[in-house]
Amino acid sequence: MLEDTQTNSDLWIIIAISLYYAFVLIRRDNRRKEKHGSLSFTKENTGAGRLTNQARITSPFLAVAAKLSFEEDKFLTDASRAFEFIVGSYAAGNLTALRDLLDSAVLEGFALNLKDQSNNPKPTRLEFVKLDNAEIVSKFFDDVAATIEVRFESEFFLTERRACEERPLPGMARLLRTADLWTFRRMHESIDPVWKVVATEPG
Repeated sequence: MLEDTQTNSDLWIIIAISLYYAFVLIRRDNRRKEKHGSLSFTKENTGAGRLTNQARITSPFLAVAAKLSFEEDKFLTDASRAFEFIVGSYAAGNLTALRDLLDSAVLEGFALNLKDQSNNPKPTRLEFVKLDNAEIVSKFFDDVAATIEVRFESEFFLTERRACEERPLPGMARLLRTADLWTFRRMHESIDPVWKVVATEPG
C-alpha cells in the first residue's frame, strides 16, 4: 500500500513538471512567431532589456512546478548572502549595486533614509557585524509568482558623528541586535534566477 502511494506521488510530480516544461516550450515558440515591433522594451541602467507591455503569464501549473522545485535550504543560503550584501551596500551608501535586487519602492525607501541621515546634524553610521539567524516564516505560490518571507536576526555597530567630521563621537558607538522581516518575490515567467526584495519591515 505504501509503495502504491509513493508511486502515485512520484507520478504526479512527473506529470506536473512535464506540463510545466510543455507550457514553457509553447510560450517560447509563440514568442518566436511574434513580430519584433509588437513588444516594447525599456533599457535600465544595467543595460538589460525588460518587457513592459506584455500581460503576465499565469498558470496553476507554474505554481505547482515552482513549489515542487523550491529548495528551502538553498533559498535560505542565497537569501542570507543577499541580506548581507544589501545591508553592507546600504551602510556604504552604494545603492547602485542594489538596483537588480530591490523592488523600486524598497530602493526608493532606502534612498530616502540615506538622505535623511546625511541631513542629520549628528548622522549615524551603520556597520554590519554578523547575521545570527535566518528562517522562513511564510511561503506562498500563486499563479503568477512565488513569495517568501524571511526573518533575519543580525547585529550592527551604530556610531554617531558630527556632520563635519568623519570620526565617531567618543562613547557613541553601540551594538544593535535587530530582527527584520524581508519579503522576496520571483515571477514564474522570469528567466532571471534572482529573487527581488519587495518589502522590508521590523520583525
